Amino acid sequence: MLSLILLSLILSIIVIVIFSSIRKMILPSLLHFLVIIYIVLFAMYFAKTGGLTIREKSTLLGPVWLVSYFQSYPMSADVMASIMTALRISFCILFFFYSLSCNYTMRVFFLEHKLAYCGILVPLLFILVIMQPKVFVLLFSFDYHSQRIAVKASDILMLLSLFISYLFFLVEYKDIGIPVIRAYHRNLMLSAFLLTIVFFFFASLNPVTVFQDYRTVRVYSSSVIPVQGYNAYMRWWFVLSSCLVLLVAIIIQNLKYYRYTYNRSRNELSISRRGKDFGGSSSVLVHGLKNQIIVAEILVAELSEQIDKCKDDMPDAYAEIQQLSNQISIIRSRLDVIYKSFMNVELKLVRLSISDLIEACRSKLPLDADSLISYDIEDSMIIADKELLSEAIYNIINNAIEATKGIEHPHVEVRVQALRARVMISIRNNGPAIPEKIQQQLFQPFTTTKNTGSNWGLGLFYTHMIIKMHFGEIQLESNPELTEFMVMLPKNRVR
Repeated sequence: MLSLILLSLILSIIVIVIFSSIRKMILPSLLHFLVIIYIVLFAMYFAKTGGLTIREKSTLLGPVWLVSYFQSYPMSADVMASIMTALRISFCILFFFYSLSCNYTMRVFFLEHKLAYCGILVPLLFILVIMQPKVFVLLFSFDYHSQRIAVKASDILMLLSLFISYLFFLVEYKDIGIPVIRAYHRNLMLSAFLLTIVFFFFASLNPVTVFQDYRTVRVYSSSVIPVQGYNAYMRWWFVLSSCLVLLVAIIIQNLKYYRYTYNRSRNELSISRRGKDFGGSSSVLVHGLKNQIIVAEILVAELSEQIDKCKDDMPDAYAEIQQLSNQISIIRSRLDVIYKSFMNVELKLVRLSISDLIEACRSKLPLDADSLISYDIEDSMIIADKELLSEAIYNIINNAIEATKGIEHPHVEVRVQALRARVMISIRNNGPAIPEKIQQQLFQPFTTTKNTGSNWGLGLFYTHMIIKMHFGEIQLESNPELTEFMVMLPKNRVR
């Protein structure tokens, strides 16, 4: 049974290593590795103690040869207990930093208030010292009452440390505004929670009981898990089976979370590569289009001069020529923005309020668009290039408007929500759902749901590039009732 538990932990590490980057795999892999070492030491201690037959131990721990190896392995009780104590504290410290790495807000807080680390680390290091066998015996000798108090205090401090660390996962879960990311963060949160349960079960029974009898120090543990007899065997079998079930659940949760992050990273890399391939040709394309637009501007200017002489006789023609001239100027400015994004020039970053950004987007929309759109703006400050970012958000809003054409009650909602560390701009429409196959490729260049004769499928690719340049994220959710684009941007925290 214990062999299956170790195999499950190794499999969980393999899932993490395969589907995550080097930076993201280190802490969770180390946590699993610490649990593996701890369980191996626990198995060694269990094999060396009496109370169960060799067959019962083999059922619980693994093959007979493994039990024999554990029994004969030369390791003293003091050394075993010292290593177990170090592993207990190391797990708590690593779990704290792991939870901190998953929470932007708390990470910023601890960077600004470095003394706050002492509140977590000092008590754990204190436990590491007093629970060493030699120190423990020196301080408490055979005063069982004092020993019980010390053991309970160490367990409480460990639990408190793990609880505080787990709160960081919950705070981050509350902070995430994009539902799909929140759902996958829930998988990570559940995996971390189950791993701490498995670890703390073994850690709460040891290492004091390696050199002290269960009944003298851990009265509760000795009543729950007997140390000898058939009753002890059945209860251990049940407990270890429960741990195995929890570890299977951990593997499933890790697989869901890390596969999502892996696919997301792979998709981002694919977009980036196609963007680089497309960037060189786009500059040639934009340059050629601008030359044609310059020719069109010259022709419109000449035509305007001729009509100007008789504009009283042809007022409609004169007005249309002016509109055509304005449209050509808009197209030229848009091409300049697109060319700028592909040439990867330096952004003109300024402190910008979300209200000003949305207002800049509204100025680009058709005059009749306001009748379709409702706004719910919670103002906040960001750092952005106003021209580029407003063009990106305008693109999404304009796509939402086009998606609602032809339906009975068209509606587009633009909502801005200020979160702890980010600002989320949500653009919803009640148009038809985007097919799942298209969703997976929607931000790739030349991907579109519109008529390819009038649309090249570059709008959302361009939008994605700009948002990435602002260290933001964009997500899509689409179903028959609602299609929603969610843009997450870092909030400017300087007042």
